[in-house]
Amino acid sequence: MTAQDPSIQSDDLRRGVESISDQLCQAVKGRFDINVRTGSADLSIQKLEMLVNFLLGTAQRSVAQLEQDADDLERQAQDLERMMIEADRANHAKSAFLANMSHEIRTPMTAILGFVQVLEDEKAIAALPACRDAVKTITSNGQYLLNLINDILDLAKVESSEIDLERESFSFDSLIEDVASLMGARARSKGLEFTANACAASSRLVCGDSRRIKQMIVNVVGNAIKFTEQGSININCVSHDIEDDKLRTTVDVTDTGAGLSRDAQESIFDPFVQGDPSLTRKYGGTGLGLAISRRFAQLMDGSLELVGSEVGQGSQFRITVDHALAEPNKTEATGPAYARKHRHHEAATKSIDPGDLPYRILVAEDGPDNRRLLAHILTKAGADVALVENGQEALDRIAGLDDAGNLPDAILMDMQMPVMDGYSATRALRESGVNVPIIALTAHAMSGDREKCMDAGCDEYATKPINREQLIAVIRAGIDAKQYQHEQHR
Repeated sequence: MTAQDPSIQSDDLRRGVESISDQLCQAVKGRFDINVRTGSADLSIQKLEMLVNFLLGTAQRSVAQLEQDADDLERQAQDLERMMIEADRANHAKSAFLANMSHEIRTPMTAILGFVQVLEDEKAIAALPACRDAVKTITSNGQYLLNLINDILDLAKVESSEIDLERESFSFDSLIEDVASLMGARARSKGLEFTANACAASSRLVCGDSRRIKQMIVNVVGNAIKFTEQGSININCVSHDIEDDKLRTTVDVTDTGAGLSRDAQESIFDPFVQGDPSLTRKYGGTGLGLAISRRFAQLMDGSLELVGSEVGQGSQFRITVDHALAEPNKTEATGPAYARKHRHHEAATKSIDPGDLPYRILVAEDGPDNRRLLAHILTKAGADVALVENGQEALDRIAGLDDAGNLPDAILMDMQMPVMDGYSATRALRESGVNVPIIALTAHAMSGDREKCMDAGCDEYATKPINREQLIAVIRAGIDAKQYQHEQHR
């Protein structure tokens, strides 16, 4: 066999390497579907061909798989986006449904509870025990239904992230005192021992949403009272510093009631779950209180937990929340939420007297029963009341009174009316230069409803069902605020 010329071998090797290099450049540009062929007789070049083709084949399959994966991810992303849109639509539909149902239930509840209050004032009813008991039964069951509506709305607000936490100065010892005053009588009426203790540090002022913290504690204590037939209920509040300007507070609620099985403990914070079904049948309730309370605690970066429970021995729940300390120069609770709460509390503790509301008030309300109720309440408080049935009639009445220079002192405006609703009527009045205080009256109670009324031009906001004392307090506050503004601009 004749040996091949080394120069020929060298040229063949060079041509093979150049051919492979040229074809690999195509792969660098993204083409992996090529098949390298040099036609070289050199064994090393042939082996290199096989290796390169193997690598290109592997790369081609990998690219195909990546393209398939990318297509799958794109489809999944599109499916996820579609599901999110559908979930958002469903959530909005649920919120709209709850808001509408709230309105539809609260509107007749206004007439029911309102006229029950009227009956309570009648001396003939007070003199008849059977009638008096019937009125109390209507009131208690009506209030229960209202509380149920409020619980469902609270749950919907939390699930829709529509809860706006208020910020005000308060102290936990005062909060515990309020809860003890509210719930102690209920516990003692069942023959239960009731105690409430707060450490010295809990008297320090902190900033937070005292209304919802109180609601959490009341929910837990209410459950303790409901499920305890004998023994005691204890509230223990302890606060301590965790940073220079922060206080951590734990509120323990301990009872000697029915207790919870291990299975019930795992689901006790789920909505519409109330531990043992037999207890649900015996004691009633919706199972929303603890679910809502835990969500509130989590919104505050706190917690609500079951510390321990034993069937037949009782349970212990713990609320833990952190709050920034209030400014050092503040010596008492403040803030708009605090002011509203105490204004309403003061109003609720006094009866209506003629002369409480010596003003001319225009009432725009489409429901005939509620018009009669509002006219009765306001007239009894000393107001000169005019009634219209919708926003357009309110505009027409105001236009006539304005021409005569005899505008009312305030307008009580229902926000949901036919022909023209309260929002449109209020905006039209403000655009025409009417500066009379307008108090929104609505059966809607979802997050943002108050702001929607204020944005339309209302000065105050009241919800149905009507608490007559609070309604009068709100009307007076609107009139007083407007008078103060006029005095400031003189």
